[in-house]
Amino acid sequence: MFQKTIMAAVLVAVANAPMFAQNAHELKSRTRFGRLELDDQNMLTFNGHRLDPPIQPGFGMDLSEPYRFGATDVVLVTKIGGTACPVLYYFVSVTESGAHATRPVGTCNQATSIERRGDSIALTMHGFLGPFEPEEQRRKAFQDAHVLIFRNGAITDNGKRVR
Repeated sequence: MFQKTIMAAVLVAVANAPMFAQNAHELKSRTRFGRLELDDQNMLTFNGHRLDPPIQPGFGMDLSEPYRFGATDVVLVTKIGGTACPVLYYFVSVTESGAHATRPVGTCNQATSIERRGDSIALTMHGFLGPFEPEEQRRKAFQDAHVLIFRNGAITDNGKRVR
């Protein structure tokens, strides 16, 4: 009986692990100007104010340590989505006057590298097509390499400006 109770408790904990991981008290990034964290409705906030555009976690979210660029801190937000688009990224620029998020960027694939390059942040990733697309097209998309560069609030993908 005791073993069944322990096993049931373990199963409940494992099943609810994603929910616990997104607890607003655990998902935080401290910048020189304040703190990014989830509010009680799972929206990303800066010093208690929701970002514009808003960022709400899908199945999960991760916040990087801030990158310092002069009078701006930049936090990379990784949003874990579903099967159709597993991963998207946001750059949140934080200054004395507040925080501003980019629109979501990426190919829906996880970055293979994230690095600071002087006054920019570079994300390298493969292309992506979801599981409902033909296998051959999915393989071809995965062979495409993408380098996203965030510099001074602007984002390029393989040298072409994103939105």
